[in-house]
Amino acid sequence: MRKLLMLMLGVLCLTTQLLAQNRTISGRITNEQGEGIANASVTVKGTTNGTVTNATGNFSLSVAPSTRTLVVSSVGFQAREITIGSQNTYTLTLSGDAQNMNEVVVVAYGTQRRGASTGSIAQVNAKDLENRPISNALNALVGAAPGIQTTTPSGAPGSSPGIIVRGFGSFSLSSAPLYVVDGVIYDGGFSNINPDDIATITVLKDASTTALYGSKGANGVVMITTKKARKGSQNLQFKVQTGISNPAIPQYPTVDAYQFYPLAWEAYRNGLVYGTGLTSPTTLDSAGLIASGLLPRWASGGNAGNQIFRGGSFQDIYQILGKYNPFNVGNTDIVLPNGQLNPNASLRYADDLNWLDQSTRRGTRNEYGIQFSSATDKFDLFSSFSYLKEGGWGLRSDLSRFSARVNANARVTDWFRSGFNLAANRTKFNNASTDGIVNAFYFSRYIAPIYPVYLHDPATGAIVLDATGKPRYDYGNENGYGRPYNSGRHTIAEHLWNLDNDVRDVISARGFGEITFAPWLTFTTNISADITNNENEAYQNPIVGDGYPAGRYSRGSSRVTSYTFNQLLNFNKRFASAHNVDVLLGHENYDYKTTGISGLRIGQAFENVYQFSNFGTINSLSSAFSASRSEGFFSRLNYDYNGKYLVSASLRRDGNSKFPTDLRWANFWSVGLGWSIDKEDFLSTASWIDQLKLRASYGVTGNSNTGNYPYQSGFDIGWDDDTRPGIILLSLGSPQLTWETQKPLDIGLDFGLFKNRLYGTLGYFYKNSSGLIFSVPQPLQNGGTPSGSFSVSQNIGEMVNKGVEAQITGVPVRSRNFNWNVTLNATHYTNELTKMPEATPALTSSPFKREVGKSIYDFYTRDFYGVDPQTGSALYKGVLTYNTANSLLIDNKVGGFDTVTIDHNNARQDYVNKTSLPDVYGSFANRFSYKKFELGFVITYQIGGYVYDGVYAGLMSTATNGGTYHTDILKRWQKPGDITDIPRLDNTRSAQFGATSDRFLTSGTYFSINNVSLAYQLPKSLLSAINATSARVFVSGENLHFFTKRKGMNVNGNFSGQTSDSYDAARVINAGISVNF
Repeated sequence: MRKLLMLMLGVLCLTTQLLAQNRTISGRITNEQGEGIANASVTVKGTTNGTVTNATGNFSLSVAPSTRTLVVSSVGFQAREITIGSQNTYTLTLSGDAQNMNEVVVVAYGTQRRGASTGSIAQVNAKDLENRPISNALNALVGAAPGIQTTTPSGAPGSSPGIIVRGFGSFSLSSAPLYVVDGVIYDGGFSNINPDDIATITVLKDASTTALYGSKGANGVVMITTKKARKGSQNLQFKVQTGISNPAIPQYPTVDAYQFYPLAWEAYRNGLVYGTGLTSPTTLDSAGLIASGLLPRWASGGNAGNQIFRGGSFQDIYQILGKYNPFNVGNTDIVLPNGQLNPNASLRYADDLNWLDQSTRRGTRNEYGIQFSSATDKFDLFSSFSYLKEGGWGLRSDLSRFSARVNANARVTDWFRSGFNLAANRTKFNNASTDGIVNAFYFSRYIAPIYPVYLHDPATGAIVLDATGKPRYDYGNENGYGRPYNSGRHTIAEHLWNLDNDVRDVISARGFGEITFAPWLTFTTNISADITNNENEAYQNPIVGDGYPAGRYSRGSSRVTSYTFNQLLNFNKRFASAHNVDVLLGHENYDYKTTGISGLRIGQAFENVYQFSNFGTINSLSSAFSASRSEGFFSRLNYDYNGKYLVSASLRRDGNSKFPTDLRWANFWSVGLGWSIDKEDFLSTASWIDQLKLRASYGVTGNSNTGNYPYQSGFDIGWDDDTRPGIILLSLGSPQLTWETQKPLDIGLDFGLFKNRLYGTLGYFYKNSSGLIFSVPQPLQNGGTPSGSFSVSQNIGEMVNKGVEAQITGVPVRSRNFNWNVTLNATHYTNELTKMPEATPALTSSPFKREVGKSIYDFYTRDFYGVDPQTGSALYKGVLTYNTANSLLIDNKVGGFDTVTIDHNNARQDYVNKTSLPDVYGSFANRFSYKKFELGFVITYQIGGYVYDGVYAGLMSTATNGGTYHTDILKRWQKPGDITDIPRLDNTRSAQFGATSDRFLTSGTYFSINNVSLAYQLPKSLLSAINATSARVFVSGENLHFFTKRKGMNVNGNFSGQTSDSYDAARVINAGISVNF
């Protein structure tokens, strides 16, 4: 026994001695500029023993004596190996490789090596976000990759871009992609997420990558993954940013006061001459006298003050424009009878006529953030806190956001790992109103430049003061004024005196537990909750606007909750060193609820008290509740043979409470194939080919973006009489309704050539959408009405999107001190309706018409023929029935005749061979690095497509209603013989001359300097005093300039190709510094 103990002790001592002989290998990993690469992975080849580099690129790793090779990799760089010799310290330089096939990308319910994927995936990394002054992370997707089309519907702080992936997935439902945050469907706003917390944004574009989301994945999937600490690192970062903003799109050029008054005079005079059914003069001269106000006037009676002509009563232009005279000449001396402005006229208050200047401001942006991360073999922690205060360029458009996040994970035992990711934020919005008359962008854009912001004494021109000595705003209906443009309203006063505030509190929690049964078999359960509470408070003042004369106050609160619980079993094993099998089995429950209550009271008692008790009368009180649930069972198989031949397949069976019980379940699936051609022996001598992979996928996905109860009829309660409660029918149920279905085909080629100096991807896609939901009018026996007001939603239509996309990156220069990368991406696609409801085979919604063989955005409108050179009337191609009362027969110069009409009601409407869909869209990006400097810029573009410029159309109509003119009106028809495409001014023919037609269709081609950034890594000699490991200063600009066919036109405001009076994109100039310890 004693000998045995001595033997065991000897073995123990020998083992201890052998362990003590482990070596420590240290070193530094750098990029081609000699800068340390943080978070690079350093592992012993063939094992899991490894570490990551710190913020300066240094590492230290204990290895066994037998270790011969270390593998070094980092996202965005080519992996390399270190051969271990007798030395213990090594330095290794990694070359850039943004198309690294070994890069791990986020996919549905996990991650996957890019080279092993058969799908189409685009990914934006944290480095692409770090310099950009964006309050909403989705703005990072603008121009990020082919197949991702974006718009900028609003420039308000925190606003989201519009996003579609590979065309339109639906006719009546949303075509927006599904959003997933940290592996779970996300229902909150993206202005709630701090972009600095994001590690990657991944876009899944084909069936192979989206089918696992079943009934929700048809329109693509955008996956946001937040940061976590990297093993072996510890870092504390402080970041400060400050910036300013202003409109990125210039205003439409409009006439000034000196030009406007004669133009309004001319429109009034011409209306007197060419008007119909009036006791009007027949000569321009006599009409000119009336317009200038030079004829005798009625002294009494109802026509007192008006001019007498042929026994009739006529106003002059001064009266027509509401008795506003901003000039220093008499009211009847402003415009001479020949239509010229009085040469002695000068403005009395020129600085008070520009509403746009006073409706906007210079926006500001300040952001402060702190991040801490630390990780060991057993535990990792990432935490952050940030504060953002942003004021937009529009009045009363502000955002303030506090956000915090903790992401902690622990390996409790060798076989069990657990963690949580908890984020909380409070966001306050001060909303600029963009609805109705109070919309400052509408009001200030169209108001004529003779109307002042403040009230002026008609006699002296001096500003009128209120009882407190402050200037009074001019509402257009005081001191004898009668402004025809929105009289009784004042957008600036209403914005300053009204309230429209939101306070949004969001909690997002993710938790997981993972059991490792074997290195190749794990079971994971995830539970998550997203809870959003929103409080809205709105007040309209009693002085001017919607609250006049009593004042009104509303308050509402809503709560949106979503819970997800899933279980995942993962099998991943390599057999016989060449066969790799990855299998996922899963189950998921999703629960969504929204509740809300709102009330409105009128009759304000005291100023500045915003509580219901301060308003005397209840106007309305309502509440709402809505809920849906879904459940899914799913599986995925990925197989590859030696990384050369790839097969993937997925299947999901989904059930959704939105649909009838017998139609509630459906199957969604995909198959994918891949071939890494570069691994074939026949290419072994083609050293110039680094990567070459052909892939294809096909599948079935679904779109369930309907309301929560579409198959049930809706009723409205509260329709009571004196003694009995009452209800009315609001909508008819659709008992056969189910989800829309997509069958996408994707074929792609990924390549890397010449040591990855040229790499990219080429792709073709074909998406067939079927079961599209249309509203079908019902006959009387089914609950319909003679007017067709009740319809039933049915799965009837079909639509196809098909196209090609490409992204190519070149590295013209790659050296130790200087690098240059250039990337171009482009997408072309077409859209076609292939099936419509039999009851409504064509649907017209000006300026579009939808029917089989056309896209959903083909323009269908009047064909503007030109301007009659003799009369200045607008001409349109007429209906086939010739009517001499309102049509002319004009030689069309090609051997035939067109029926041409001056009556827009008699004009023929037809397709004009123009669509809002672009021929090509994409981006062009460059990134330069020189020693410690980095410079990058992104230009986005769209070539082709058309925009119906409704704003321009409004600025080209008559101004006698107090609206201004675009400067193009100066090219109008004025006398017989004039050749122009702009009709005469005529206040009686505004509807005729300004009718919707292809006259207002404008090229949608644009180029935008989307982002420019310059960064500099401070030298270490400057950081030693504060013991910082690194520091970076940067400046950047967002939406710096738009180049469009027409100045002021927002081409990129929506997908339908129509301009509007919206809050245009903001140009942001930003500077910041980040310091790491």
